[in-house]
Amino acid sequence: MTRPAVMTSPTIRTIAASGIVGFIESLGFEADVILHSTEVENCDLDDPFGRLPLAVYCNLLEEASRRTNMERFGLHFGFASDIRLLGEIGNLVNCVPTVGTALRELCRNFSGLQEQSELRLRFEGGLALLEYRIRDGRIADRQQDSELTLGVLLNFLRKMLGSSFVPEEIRFEHIEPADCREYHASFGAEVSFVSERNAIIFRPNVLAARIPQADLIRGALIDSTIKNKKQVRWSNNLVGLVCDEIRIGFARGDLTLATVAHKIGMSESSLYRHLCYEGINFVDLVRGIRREFAVNLLNKEHISLGEIALLLGYSEQSAFSRAFKKWTGVTPLDYRKQCLAGLPLGLSHLI
Repeated sequence: MTRPAVMTSPTIRTIAASGIVGFIESLGFEADVILHSTEVENCDLDDPFGRLPLAVYCNLLEEASRRTNMERFGLHFGFASDIRLLGEIGNLVNCVPTVGTALRELCRNFSGLQEQSELRLRFEGGLALLEYRIRDGRIADRQQDSELTLGVLLNFLRKMLGSSFVPEEIRFEHIEPADCREYHASFGAEVSFVSERNAIIFRPNVLAARIPQADLIRGALIDSTIKNKKQVRWSNNLVGLVCDEIRIGFARGDLTLATVAHKIGMSESSLYRHLCYEGINFVDLVRGIRREFAVNLLNKEHISLGEIALLLGYSEQSAFSRAFKKWTGVTPLDYRKQCLAGLPLGLSHLI
């Protein structure tokens, strides 16, 4: 049997982290300390064509949030940045005639900036949805990245449409925080959480808006440069895709090998064979992700145990409590108390 092509670590262009050092230092913190703690050296960010593992990049944003005590670090960094954070792609979308063309070009070229990720424009119920999502389910901590990306995209829309532009709705994948006021103040729109994709939702007439001073000749040159430099980094990241569908399946309540296979465009038997060849048991994979998800949720004090049980696919809190105690030897409540006391259990207890 031919070994399936599995990329273990999708990457992102280092230009996506440009400006983070200055932003951290503007908050009064030492950027080098944060970079070193996430295995990112300052020099790694100097090469605009270099690449970082996407998991390392997401961890950098999460660690920056923790160390600066800024829960909305990604959101603030996104609003302090602009579309040039996306490199040549960002330059290109400033050179096309309309907002709709710009967003379609951005979606078309996004994989060149960030692997194993999806940026798409679609229409539903008379509205336009600009959706963003990392497709590697092994990258669990990505809240800051999601908020950063939507912040950058909204910045672009407001630059083109005027600072008063307000979307119809904002959606995030992550759990609702205890205090949502900052989201509403920043976006000026309804904000919902635990969605399948992060999204900016707006009226489609926005797409026809002309981009002021668009340089079509320069845009054609940039587009040509992107095509010439574009590397085919096809990532049939099977394990990452499966993990991603498993995480979504908890909330959807439909989590079987057949469902996951259908979602990623494979037959159930083919997916089973591929996972077996990688030495992966689907049931064990589901259990491991559910345990990791449980630990992450228990660290968020404002989410009740009943809500956690539902998010993990349990019909009753008691069933979740029994399962968690079987994994760790302690109840979810005792685990949460230990976390709050600064004595969290390591993940090694869960595997």
